[in-house]
Amino acid sequence: MIKILHFVLVAGVIAFQMMPAELYAQEAETRILLEDPMTGDWRENWFLDGKKATLRNTEDGLFFSGGTVTKSDDPVLYHAHHAVLWTQKEFEGDIRISYEMTRMDDSNYGTTLLYIQAQGIGIPPYVEDITAWNELREIPEMSTYFSFMDLISLSFRENLRCKRYPWRDEYLVSYEGGGLIEPMVDYSDEKILPGKTYLVEVEKRAASVWLRLVEKDSRKIMIDHTWNTDNIADGIEPRQIRKGRIGLRHMATRQYTYRNFKVESLDPGVGGICSKRGGAGEAQTFARFVPERKDDFAWENDLIAFRAYGPVLRESAENSGIDAWLKRVDYPIINKWYREAEEGKTYHEDHGEGLDNYHVGSSAGCGGTGIWLNGEREPLETYTEYEVIEVSPERSRFKLTYERQIEGVVYGEEKTITIEPGKRLFQVESVFLKDQQPAANLPVCVGLTTHDGKAEAFFNRDEGWIAAWESLGESELGTGARMDPEDIDSIVMVDRKTKDESHIFLVTKTDTEGRISYEAGYGWKKAGKITTPKAWSEYLSGK
Repeated sequence: MIKILHFVLVAGVIAFQMMPAELYAQEAETRILLEDPMTGDWRENWFLDGKKATLRNTEDGLFFSGGTVTKSDDPVLYHAHHAVLWTQKEFEGDIRISYEMTRMDDSNYGTTLLYIQAQGIGIPPYVEDITAWNELREIPEMSTYFSFMDLISLSFRENLRCKRYPWRDEYLVSYEGGGLIEPMVDYSDEKILPGKTYLVEVEKRAASVWLRLVEKDSRKIMIDHTWNTDNIADGIEPRQIRKGRIGLRHMATRQYTYRNFKVESLDPGVGGICSKRGGAGEAQTFARFVPERKDDFAWENDLIAFRAYGPVLRESAENSGIDAWLKRVDYPIINKWYREAEEGKTYHEDHGEGLDNYHVGSSAGCGGTGIWLNGEREPLETYTEYEVIEVSPERSRFKLTYERQIEGVVYGEEKTITIEPGKRLFQVESVFLKDQQPAANLPVCVGLTTHDGKAEAFFNRDEGWIAAWESLGESELGTGARMDPEDIDSIVMVDRKTKDESHIFLVTKTDTEGRISYEAGYGWKKAGKITTPKAWSEYLSGK
């Protein structure tokens, strides 16, 4: 059975390892500012502008419909058939907004919008607290909002448009461009379609807004774009929006069901979680599930990056081998490379940050494991479950679960990986299972591919490490794995003609609880620092 678990994010390792349950819950509440499944009474967390909307809580979420009269039906009355659903709470600072939405209408009229951190412009009667002038929005005419509110708007039209309100001056003269923040972004394929469910993720920062829109069933990314919200029309002071309410606007005839609405802080000062967007200046470690690329799971720090293969590839050559992404910049590249790949820019070529030219196939790659059975590595196929335990500047930690039946026995591995900044090796704590019970004294292996013997393999048994050094593309690469020398049973070198079967292995046995511990990673000559086999050996030796 293939099961994907949801993220569990922790702001710091002390909270994860030592914090009592009640304090952990308090810490979580400071990160999650609003969490609403939208199946209960909507009035608890929301209030409504307009009197023609239909709102109905169901087991599937909140059904929200605008009115029925369009502009072509009545150019005056139609204003009253708009509606805006506002959060009761205001949200300050950098935030992430996430929710699911299912389109229920088949209308060709109008659109829906997301309003972010909305306040009044501060000139009476349009004071900053919009609840003070609710009665002025009983007819929620669009011009009231783009004239008298300070906010960022995302409009889900035939293309995606980001706007900065207000986009009129004090004389109600429109600014050039109507507040549009370029560019308008096309959907990757089809538009938002009736009957389909979409996952919406937004990260709103002082001077930027990032949106990812994913079609839930196919996991296809429809939009992945960041707008510079200081890039607004001449004449508008680029005052950064930092506080306000979140709103869902429906024009007439628009109907959606919303569920799992969440707002989280990205500010470290309030227990904020780590950005999923990445980029220069972001956290030094990162890890995430990558559904848009065949269920990869990827992780990185400022020096190294990797991925493991997931359920979609279970019938392919890939197994529990680990792929090395070779990076030569100190900022996160995972999200950037995957996003650019969706846009047709391959990460198999170096565009200045690094590349993935490290072949894994059916091998162990860089530190993959397996059962050591009859003198052979028996990999446990691709992972079947994942759980993110922590993503923070100090470390990222997650667990991948593997399982495979071999000769009538179901073997499993629960592999917990930790990556910290400034280190060229990630740490692994694995528990091996046999028929779902901890497998004591089980022979297992940790391997490095030698790419069909092209790499030079070497080791130091006394210091507990193995390594490979090879020419790769226009540069050279050293890979390595390391464990307590007392835990090593043997070091085995395999050189075969069959593709992907040549390796150097650390062979060990699990302890009484089925556990092993090791580290694995790489040094890439093109990134500097580790430029020779000698330098790599010294690093693995701790010199």
